Amino acid sequence: MTQTPAADQALLFGGFSRGTRFNDTWRFDLQSKTWTELATAGTVPAKRCLHASAFIVSRSELLMFGGIAGGGTRAGDFFGDTHVLDVATGSWTRVEGEGPSPREGTVMVYSSDADAVFLWGGKAFDHYPTELWRFEVEALSLIHISEPTRPLYISY
Repeated sequence: MTQTPAADQALLFGGFSRGTRFNDTWRFDLQSKTWTELATAGTVPAKRCLHASAFIVSRSELLMFGGIAGGGTRAGDFFGDTHVLDVATGSWTRVEGEGPSPREGTVMVYSSDADAVFLWGGKAFDHYPTELWRFEVEALSLIHISEPTRPLYISY
């Protein structure tokens, strides 16, 4: 679930319940406490859970990466794809090109100063990746930044 700051709402894609995975998209209004399913089109991501997402404020878009389709007992259960949802139109677009290896549980954060989304970590089939990636909003591309041996600590 990802907050859309200016609208006082949150967006939810997919998930898992009672043994079933989903690929629907919902909006939760934080004021009225009501859910509304969004009509979506385009390249809608496959059913999954444990994916990561971040809201790109400058474009009113939701960025979604990775996740898992099965029980995590096979390498093929993990996703390594990246998708962008245009919130205004409900259109999903798959981001092509290089990106992180398939995994679930990745951490994503949007930086308004950089107008970029940063992705870190997660759990792959047989290891815990620690590299840092940057999603360039204008170029719709992922750039590998670093391969740290421990979590990154940022001070201001």
